[in-house]
Amino acid sequence: MEIQQIMKPEVYIAKHHLGVYIEDAINLFLEDKSQSNHDNPSQFFSEYFLSVSKGNHTLYREFGFISATPHNRASFIRSVSQCYKHIALQGTLCSTPELHSLLSLLCSDLPFDLVHDSVKVLLPVEEKVAFMDFLYSFQINLYYMEFLIKCQEIYESLLRSHGSQRESIVVPGSHDNKYKSNQSPLPPSTTVEAAVLAERLTKVMPRLTAISLPSIDSVRAILANLQHVTMAALMFALCQSNSVAKEIGALPDRRNFIDFVGQDSAVSLPRQPKPKVNTSRKR
Repeated sequence: MEIQQIMKPEVYIAKHHLGVYIEDAINLFLEDKSQSNHDNPSQFFSEYFLSVSKGNHTLYREFGFISATPHNRASFIRSVSQCYKHIALQGTLCSTPELHSLLSLLCSDLPFDLVHDSVKVLLPVEEKVAFMDFLYSFQINLYYMEFLIKCQEIYESLLRSHGSQRESIVVPGSHDNKYKSNQSPLPPSTTVEAAVLAERLTKVMPRLTAISLPSIDSVRAILANLQHVTMAALMFALCQSNSVAKEIGALPDRRNFIDFVGQDSAVSLPRQPKPKVNTSRKR
């Protein structure tokens, strides 16, 4: 009988990013001035981790915390959709500065480039976009930041190997608020063979264990429908993919968005947002 190997505690903690939450909970507890919480620390930590479990813990938090774990990223995306569900359902068109202002109410130091890059996936020129379209693009750009950088690297290497003209692409960076962006107009013909890109990604993705990835099957399915592809086209296809959205778990199939935003009425747009709040308070 095969004996199941027991995972070492430090490996388990790293795998599930528990260190992030333990450190954050302790910092919030020490910063809290309420005597009642200090008299009953077990209740404070219980409420903190309940908030994390429900995904209500990222509102008004700094971007470094929001981007620190996959669960935090998905929770923030879901909170954005709940806070601005009426804007999304009304089909409201928003400019990049307007979108950044809205999201800055929920995360005061949210990088402008992250919003700009999410808009440019939808439109290569500066125009207003539907808020719901932006949500699904923002989801991909935030949740898969590191994966998109790797895609960019592979894409550019294929362009160089085939002597193609390099495309000006927009791909967000990592947690340090630094982004790889190029605002030049996109050249008309800077494609690579979709099958070759799929092959390269299939080989690389199993080794990218430290970052969030879409499934290999989803990436293959997207590229299987294309003969030639640009990086911009790949990113747009990821935004439109219902299977990728399901894997992230933050936003539903677009056809079910109305039912989805009606499931949680506990999250609402704040009147006076703060950069950091005590997560033990009831939202």
